[in-house]
Amino acid sequence: MSISVRQLAGAVVVSFCVGAFIAPVLTQTQGGATAQTPSAAKPPTYMVVEFMKVPEGKQDAWLKLERENWKPTHALRVKEGLIQSWSVIAQTVPGDESNGPVYATVTTFRGWPDQTKTDWGGMLRKANPKGDGTALEQQTAAARKIVRSEIWQVLEQTDPPAIGTK
Repeated sequence: MSISVRQLAGAVVVSFCVGAFIAPVLTQTQGGATAQTPSAAKPPTYMVVEFMKVPEGKQDAWLKLERENWKPTHALRVKEGLIQSWSVIAQTVPGDESNGPVYATVTTFRGWPDQTKTDWGGMLRKANPKGDGTALEQQTAAARKIVRSEIWQVLEQTDPPAIGTK
């Protein structure tokens, strides 16, 4: 399995944009509280980009697996402050599918990504109480193959204004 340079470049650009634009802003507060000052030092933001190969004709089943099983698990990770965001992305431009469609997940972290902080078994049980974690891991392995993992640091980004400001 090989990914063309065009596919890789396109996926990297898309994944960077997705991660940078959807990352939650930790300086926002609710209920009229004052927001953190811009000068307050924040740990750097990192994105883990995992490029995937999905078997031809299995894209819908893979996406359903991500939406119904993994998304709730990652939502818990966000809620517990382990990650900032998680996204599933698909290459749409330049549209070169000579090696098949290119998919990826992008997980955004505040500070260096430490996957060992996540109790995966506990998260899976909490997110899918009726699910079988071992079966889910087997289904996931059959649905896609991670062909490349990268860690990117966000050097600069724009943030939306704090709640209650213009």
